[in-house]
Amino acid sequence: VVSDTNVVDGLCAYGTPIEDARDYSMLGCQEIEIPGKSNFGCEDGSINLAKLFEYTINDGKCRITGQQVGLHTGYLTDYSSIEALWEAYTEQMRFFTRHFITLCNLGVDIRDANLSKLVKMPFTEACVERGLNPDGGGALYNYGVVETAGSSAVADAFAAIDKLVFREGKLSMETLRAAIDANFEGYEKERLMLLNLAPKFGNDDDMVDAWHVRVLETFWTEIGKYRSRRGGVFTGACSLLE
Repeated sequence: VVSDTNVVDGLCAYGTPIEDARDYSMLGCQEIEIPGKSNFGCEDGSINLAKLFEYTINDGKCRITGQQVGLHTGYLTDYSSIEALWEAYTEQMRFFTRHFITLCNLGVDIRDANLSKLVKMPFTEACVERGLNPDGGGALYNYGVVETAGSSAVADAFAAIDKLVFREGKLSMETLRAAIDANFEGYEKERLMLLNLAPKFGNDDDMVDAWHVRVLETFWTEIGKYRSRRGGVFTGACSLLE
């Protein structure tokens, strides 16, 4: 996920000259920044992609509060194919991303108004010349960075359903929904099946790796449609520990 092969090419795709792209740095979490030339600081926001999967299989409702938070895309048993489930997931993703980016930009505005990165201003190229702090668009590169959490959990979920339900027919959507609703109490057989027979990200399994790539590329492409208040597009960091 973090390597010269991925990061340098990725920064260049966003328009960063290769000389600066090669000088990237990874912050304490997963944000990719260019020291002295970009908004070096905390991410603009964090989104839980696994929570969006929960909304997708529960008709947009939160399982904890029961509140209708997302779109009415249907319940787990309403999807007759893995692609139908994927389309519903991407629909929820687009819906929440729009609101998420709005909140991210509000945070940028607040930090800008309070000069929260004033100390970093003279150490960031172009800020003094422009008379703007890093959150005000003063840096040379002004892309936004959002923390992407839950992606491996989503990949595991899609891979499990893809393999056990649709490819092998070992588990029905009706049984899976009932097991989830019961938090797997009384469904030990199904829990062990999902635990032991479904592929898990991080084990060099092509199937789940492909799902993980699909999840991240789709979300990062979506946030790339929006611009940060600083002026640049939004990019994604990747936190794999859920």
